[in-house]
Amino acid sequence: MTQQSDHTEKIAQLTTPASTLSLQAVGHLLVEARENMGLSVDEVASRLRLMPRQVQALESGNVDALPGPAFVRGFLRNYAKLLQIDVEPLLEACRVHGPELSPGQISLHSENILIAGRERKGWTIYLAAIVIVILALVAWFAYMDFASEKSTSPQPDPATIPHELPDTAVAPQSLDVLPAPLAEGVLPAPAVPAAPQGAVAEPAVAANTAKLVLTPTQTSWVSVTDRDGKELFNRNVLTGSSETISGTPPLKLVIGNAAGMQLTFNGSTVDLAPHIRGNVARLTLE
Repeated sequence: MTQQSDHTEKIAQLTTPASTLSLQAVGHLLVEARENMGLSVDEVASRLRLMPRQVQALESGNVDALPGPAFVRGFLRNYAKLLQIDVEPLLEACRVHGPELSPGQISLHSENILIAGRERKGWTIYLAAIVIVILALVAWFAYMDFASEKSTSPQPDPATIPHELPDTAVAPQSLDVLPAPLAEGVLPAPAVPAAPQGAVAEPAVAANTAKLVLTPTQTSWVSVTDRDGKELFNRNVLTGSSETISGTPPLKLVIGNAAGMQLTFNGSTVDLAPHIRGNVARLTLE
């Protein structure tokens, strides 16, 4: 009879219907079977994908040092299969003498056991972090695009801005000239109305002006220049406010966050959608 058969027979003798192996006896049987196969604790741990201290806990009967009853039974099944011995007496000893499985009792120590819930939570945090980074990048690029559009908007050349000076004609000071005394008996000649010294120039007719009304639904930045390149408006327009701008057409507009702006020109609503590029609208109104 071989050593393996002797070992199996020894287990059968120790597990009669009236008795059950103790956890220490189970450990001794595992040690004896392992040594008969010429295996070390580290070799067994490597083959079973366990830690050496978990193998030692099984062989010493110290199941309290292991994750829990469910895992102890799994370890015993794999260990018995490796040693080619009957696992049922070992499992019976575990059921009789081992601790009962209770909720929350399992605390895994094996490097090869993954907890699905914890792994899922880790992936959730990882994906949330990726989403936050992507949103931050999108916001940053949008801000840079808006700032670039604002910085490249046409600015009027100070040298070309006409300085309109008021037409202040200086009226000549009137001199109170007294008529010379007339000789006695001489009647003064009838006054002859003075001939007009040229027609006085009538004031120039006011140039044609256009009326532009800005009504934002979201805070937007607006720049408006007139026909001569004069900047009529250049600032943010806040939600709920309204701005009215008058100037000589054609009027050139640059509108940031154009999706949040409503515009009327001389009383007619202007559709900004065809002029929007990257949420910035550029258009000329005549």
